[in-house]
Amino acid sequence: MTKYGYKLIFALIGLALVLGLLTAPAVAQEFKEYVNEKLKFSTKFPDNWQSEAKKTKTGGTALVFSGSKGTDEYYTTINIQVVHRQPKNTLQTQAQGFAKQLAATPKYKILSLVEGDLSGQKAVRVVAIYQIPNGKEMFKQDQLIIERDKYFYWLGYTAPEKLFEKYKGIMEQAVGSFQFLP
Repeated sequence: MTKYGYKLIFALIGLALVLGLLTAPAVAQEFKEYVNEKLKFSTKFPDNWQSEAKKTKTGGTALVFSGSKGTDEYYTTINIQVVHRQPKNTLQTQAQGFAKQLAATPKYKILSLVEGDLSGQKAVRVVAIYQIPNGKEMFKQDQLIIERDKYFYWLGYTAPEKLFEKYKGIMEQAVGSFQFLP
């Protein structure tokens, strides 16, 4: 083989490597399992994300998972909230309540509302965009509401609209690995 043949082979290998890098997934993550014995569920999150428990307006607790400060992932969150079921409260009334919350935000739009199941339980999945009051940036949210026994589990992914698709795989991993504990 001539020296030009070798150069051509190396150039093609280099091109293949560059193309491979350009077509690789936008975000490669290592995930770890998160287990909450008290709330009876497990799921997976990026191992470099932090979790924080926050009080809700109704006195409950929401678990908020996000990336480190100073990164894009800091502005993307997954939160899990467990809501005690009240008499006459259904999965549909929970979804309607979420839609009502969205209606209170500027420029909101529900993109999809699908009924199905998650981990063997009835669920509703709502995807919407909205603007935070007094803010300029648009956010996109993928919200699952799951009915189980006397509780509703809310599993939501929120990100600025421009980052939503980039980190959507994190929500898919959390949903795909979500399980109820006995």
